[in-house]
Amino acid sequence: MSVGERLRKAREGRSLAQAKLSELSGVSEFTVSRIEGGTTEDPRDSTLSKLAAPLKLTLEELRGPSRPDKRVRRRRTQTTEVALDGTIVKKADGWIMVKVG
Repeated sequence: MSVGERLRKAREGRSLAQAKLSELSGVSEFTVSRIEGGTTEDPRDSTLSKLAAPLKLTLEELRGPSRPDKRVRRRRTQTTEVALDGTIVKKADGWIMVKVG
């Protein structure tokens, strides 16, 4: 089940319209609609936390089963350059940014 499907199910289970959830959470009705409709597939945790509160859910319950982060993975390093899978990545403030997937 997607995050949008879980959001819709929880909202409807509490008999809330999208407009009322928007008012209670401080998240725009447009954003609620996009998440529920699947247009926004990976909403920010801050947005989901705002939506979860009036639904009496935790972020984890709304987000669903954990999944590997396919965006960016950060690692601490002491070197200036690191080779990963043949890719050289530059260090910035002690962290390296590695694009995954």
